[in-house]
Amino acid sequence: MRLLFAVAIFTGAVLTFMVQPLAAKLVLPLLGGTPAVWATTMVFFQGLLLAGYAYAHFVGARFPLKAQVGLHTALLVAAAFTLPVTLPKDLGPPPVGNPSLWLLGVLAMIAGAPFAVASATSPLLQRWFSRTGDAEATNPYALYVASNAGSLLGLLAYPFAMEPGLRLREQGVFWMYGYFALAALIIACGVRTISLAGGGDGAPLGAAAAAGAPTPWRTRGRWVLLAFVPSTLLLGVTLTISTDVAAIPLMWVVPLSLYLITFMLAFSPRVRVDARAIAWALAALTPVVAAVTLVKLQEPLLLVVALHLAAFFAAAWMCHKLFSDERPPVARLTEYYMWLSVGGVLGGVFAALVAPSVFNYVLEYPLALAGALLLAPQVRDKVRAGAGPLLRRLAVPVFCAVACVAAVVFMAGFIAEGRLRVGSPSAAASTLLAVFVLFAGIAWALGRWPGGALATGAALCVAPMATRLPTLLHQERTYFGVHEVINTPSGRFRHLMHGTTIHGSQYRPGHDEDPRLARLPTSYYHPAGPYGQVFTMLARAGRNQRVGVIGMGAGGIAAYGLPGMRMTFFEIDPAVERIARDKSLFTFVQDSQADVDVVLGDGRVALARQPQGEFDLLVLDAFTSDAVPTHLLTVEAFRDAYLPRMKPHGVVLVHISSRYFDLAPVLGAIGRELGLVAFARTNDKPATDLEEAQGRLICDVVVFARSEADLLQIPADSQWRRLTVPAGVKAWSDDHANLLATMKFD
Repeated sequence: MRLLFAVAIFTGAVLTFMVQPLAAKLVLPLLGGTPAVWATTMVFFQGLLLAGYAYAHFVGARFPLKAQVGLHTALLVAAAFTLPVTLPKDLGPPPVGNPSLWLLGVLAMIAGAPFAVASATSPLLQRWFSRTGDAEATNPYALYVASNAGSLLGLLAYPFAMEPGLRLREQGVFWMYGYFALAALIIACGVRTISLAGGGDGAPLGAAAAAGAPTPWRTRGRWVLLAFVPSTLLLGVTLTISTDVAAIPLMWVVPLSLYLITFMLAFSPRVRVDARAIAWALAALTPVVAAVTLVKLQEPLLLVVALHLAAFFAAAWMCHKLFSDERPPVARLTEYYMWLSVGGVLGGVFAALVAPSVFNYVLEYPLALAGALLLAPQVRDKVRAGAGPLLRRLAVPVFCAVACVAAVVFMAGFIAEGRLRVGSPSAAASTLLAVFVLFAGIAWALGRWPGGALATGAALCVAPMATRLPTLLHQERTYFGVHEVINTPSGRFRHLMHGTTIHGSQYRPGHDEDPRLARLPTSYYHPAGPYGQVFTMLARAGRNQRVGVIGMGAGGIAAYGLPGMRMTFFEIDPAVERIARDKSLFTFVQDSQADVDVVLGDGRVALARQPQGEFDLLVLDAFTSDAVPTHLLTVEAFRDAYLPRMKPHGVVLVHISSRYFDLAPVLGAIGRELGLVAFARTNDKPATDLEEAQGRLICDVVVFARSEADLLQIPADSQWRRLTVPAGVKAWSDDHANLLATMKFD
């Protein structure tokens, strides 16, 4: 009996976690590779999970057993008619700007009904199990471990097994057959429960199932809060690591896996770790996280990432353990899980939808960590035992918070002014130790947990911005990420940053230098690099009148504009256009001699609306970040969008610089399949001290043309190599793109 229910719950969890990345990938050709797509997708499925849990609670509380089984069977059958999971036909393009609502509607059409029904599996079957008379029927919460184990397997199976081996259509069909198996298991559980419950109309079995007094609203609120904080942390730590530390491929898998493991540990009867012990570990980790954030430490990479994940793991485990410790009688099981889902949804909505609109940087991560500290049992004990007027009880916490904020800003000023350098490992270690001792001393030497929690939380919130304040010129957060414009400490360069990635740079000439140096294309676009060679070559041949660029950045490519030339930038984020056109930040667009215009929207979709045979040169510059929008690198993108918009002798230049991916073989396979000539120029380091002083960066590019003659001097240039395709490499398509196979492991 236990095995049947465990297998059914496990299968439902596997399917619910497999369909989420499948649905997200179906919409990537329309929305691009921004992390916000994944965050919004998670919020959508969290909302459906809440709907499933609310349905399980309503049905379990209002209907007799036979009616529950009959109704759920009918819904399982009805949802099956919406399968397989696939993109609706004739779907229009997403709106410009924030497409969140559009994405939610599309996801509802793709997988809304079957997911909602499948998501009710765990609470509903646990309630049914409590009526079977099994020896463990009075404690069905142990089955929640099977649910989270299934979720973990589904999460890992998609990127490492399902995505590499199956095309999208095949993935949808595979999921459909899994759904049929789940439906059969659920119906079998229902029939078996009815037979063991003596007809199914009696009251739940077992003394522990007695309803008792209704759950107080204070308890419900605490349940919601204990679920809200880890859910917010999940998205916050993922975004922090993937932007402020390093855009590590598949980074979302690790925090989500840890999140599910904390549920398994919290609900497992075999793991007996007290929430207080976990809270002490969290209390030790958070000052270190504040110190690392303050000095913007990124190396050693694995250690920094592990620190953030350890703090997240401790916070999530502590909250879920506290939640598990408050399990109600079985009769209120579905209500218990429903409030868990409410907290999860609210946390997801806050992190994915509210925070990007309210905060200019990823403030939700330190706020959630501070919230976890305040939820610690030690804090609750201190608050309950406190006596005296409210102001007296708050005096120490407020003092600690103010002291920590002042200390962070003071330390940041030293770092920014160069009086405290953290470039070398020893200096960084000394700085970290000093900051940690400062925070820890303020937080715990006073012996007040509320004060320590509040002080550390305040430091966490201030630290991400403190070191940037002296050099930060502009900061803006949109659906697509956090954009920062900063001056380098020397004042010679101005960067447009997205996390740790430079999306454009402009030279700032000194008083004794030629002001025309401000018009010099820098970073990846330096004239001595491949960009300069291609633009110069086409200009000499008179084939440079119309240029299209997917991805605007700071507008550095506009510096190649000449009189009579027209440049069209295709940019998905309106904020990037505003930054590039703001002459107080960057002047490339203003100073360009070409006629520059901008088309807002996803590059592939917007380009497909342009006239055919329009461009002499098309530049795909959406790959300077390590978040690769795979939909721009498919056979369909080249065949249906790019090549038809090129003139007969046109050239396509693709920028593929990446710390983690080798995209050249995939592009070679696309060229082979479409009969194009492809050459690559890689590892293009500055050749002189002057180039390095002018900010030239390593730049890897691939150029395509219909014939070698169209590439002019490139085939004979030793800096370029003909792009060959290794054995076994296949071109990406909208139906199949294996990003994992392109990862660099050296």
